[in-house]
Amino acid sequence: VILNGDITEFGVLKEMLWISRTLESLNRPYVAVIGNHDETGRGRESFRNMFGELNYSFVYGGIKFIAHDTNSREYGFNGHIPDMPWLKQQLKPEPGVTGYVTASHIPVNSEDFDQKLSNDYMKSFAETPGFLASLHAHTHNFDVYYPDNSGIPYIVTSSIGNREFLVIQIVNNKLSFERVPF
Repeated sequence: VILNGDITEFGVLKEMLWISRTLESLNRPYVAVIGNHDETGRGRESFRNMFGELNYSFVYGGIKFIAHDTNSREYGFNGHIPDMPWLKQQLKPEPGVTGYVTASHIPVNSEDFDQKLSNDYMKSFAETPGFLASLHAHTHNFDVYYPDNSGIPYIVTSSIGNREFLVIQIVNNKLSFERVPF
């Protein structure tokens, strides 16, 4: 399970503890991506204590999942978020990796994403063989868009408040997804 940010409203540890206790009943592994609401106050520190680093990756079934912070506005659009050197390093070929999926909160087409970095961001994905999709949240509404002609889908999940989530499948390096209302 990937939580694509805004786990909290105010970035307080107590909110993160509440959601963590709830998620324990899933009986499934879960990872979290930091959202802009999670970064308010001392939220960045609390997030690290609860969920780990803001930028990290792991390989599962030959697919490298790259979770990263895209909350550019929270850093004053300083040109360092997302961390492009780190991201490019993660996209380099590795033995046993056949595909790549990124997960972050702010989508590249949002005014909250550092527009000075958007072309490099999309180009990095387009130039990566086996890049399957870029997953986001933030807007609270489902969307799939293709911001360039690479054919890479940028998928924005709806919010739990809209009583919907996505189930994403990757089979033979082909990604498909289903919107699930509840």
